Amino acid sequence: MQTAMTMNTLGLGLGARPVARSRVVAAKSAKAIVGTPVVGKPVQLATRRAAVTVRAAGNPEPIVQAPFKGIKEDLAARGPLYIDDFKQGISPKSLASVFFLFFAALAPAVAFGAVLTSATAGMLGATEVILATAIGGVLYAVLCGQPMSILASTGSVVTYTAILYTTCAQYGLPFFGT
Repeated sequence: MQTAMTMNTLGLGLGARPVARSRVVAAKSAKAIVGTPVVGKPVQLATRRAAVTVRAAGNPEPIVQAPFKGIKEDLAARGPLYIDDFKQGISPKSLASVFFLFFAALAPAVAFGAVLTSATAGMLGATEVILATAIGGVLYAVLCGQPMSILASTGSVVTYTAILYTTCAQYGLPFFGT
């Protein structure tokens, strides 16, 4: 469900919002039957119009929405609060967590980088592993909507890279494609 919501935020329309819309329809029908909301105060529901109107036969809900529509709506709704969010997030406790996670991700990158240096005769090292971890982590956080995922090199990746280097050396192939 989380993946569908993330993709729907990107505007790809994978079905997370039609479920929410069906809940709205169910709430409206419950209100029509009972006359008052089931729980809580009456809520004014905002209606949304889709920019692209591709519809299934007999279904009034659009299947595809405009690309990145969800991101635009989220930024417009949440934009004024971003500065306040950062101000509230800066505290000694959160900064301690940031530094802990930084060094927790840095330690295996340096260790596996040292192993890669010996396994690849110096062609790959700690610098390349740290750079690849940083680039991969930033791209994953930005594009996948999950900023707390820590991407790091593992023993399996190091073993695969060492075997690949050995195979390339045996057959006289360049390790880095040219």
